[in-house]
Amino acid sequence: MSLYDEFVSDNPQIEKFFCAILDRVRARACEYLTVPHLCKISGVDAVDVVRFSGYLSDVGLFETHHALLRDDEDSNEGDNLVLLEPGVVEDARNVGYLVDPYTGEEIVDWENDVVTFYRGTDRLKGALRP
Repeated sequence: MSLYDEFVSDNPQIEKFFCAILDRVRARACEYLTVPHLCKISGVDAVDVVRFSGYLSDVGLFETHHALLRDDEDSNEGDNLVLLEPGVVEDARNVGYLVDPYTGEEIVDWENDVVTFYRGTDRLKGALRP
């Protein structure tokens, strides 16, 4: 059974989004899929992209990741994006602040500094063009 048949045939709301991924994303390019990028390629609004991406994560086709955008004048270009360990964002939501993994600083207004992105799993990559 194809991924399309398995995940879209019983969920027509996700069809446009999922078909856009199958048609427009190559396997080697699905390591860093952001909400704006997924909106652009699918024509689906951000709220639905987040909802559909959550569904694809739940069924094992996406992995959800987070990164912290650091505003550090001393860092080199590209060093301002710090991948966060699994569970860090959930912990931050529970305690009300995020701990910068490099400085240990508590960031109270952290939600604007965190980027959510998705990675296609090997199962999804197997269905995409190389």
